[in-house]
Amino acid sequence: MELGDVEEYTYNFGETPEILNYEFEKSKNYKRTRFALNTGYSYRLAKIADNIPAPARDYYKSLKSGCHLGFDISFFTSETLAFGLKYNLFTSSSNNSYSNKESSRVNIE
Repeated sequence: MELGDVEEYTYNFGETPEILNYEFEKSKNYKRTRFALNTGYSYRLAKIADNIPAPARDYYKSLKSGCHLGFDISFFTSETLAFGLKYNLFTSSSNNSYSNKESSRVNIE
């Protein structure tokens, strides 16, 4: 076979690559707890049912946007395993006249 006829050549084909033989060193200096706080503007993506009347549909649509606040705390038992707590609050308000009150405030926890 002529050198010009070779389309592809692989050196040491079939040997295990060196990176697969590398063992990662486990860190002893990882943080045991993690705390996160999040807040911001939110928008609910759920669809409003088709059988809702038009005035109520506008009212529910106005309640889909609001603010959220949340936090979570994790306790690590090892570098890759943890257990924790999570809390989320979504709050929204509407000045739509569909409800019996002049304005409405809704909280979802």
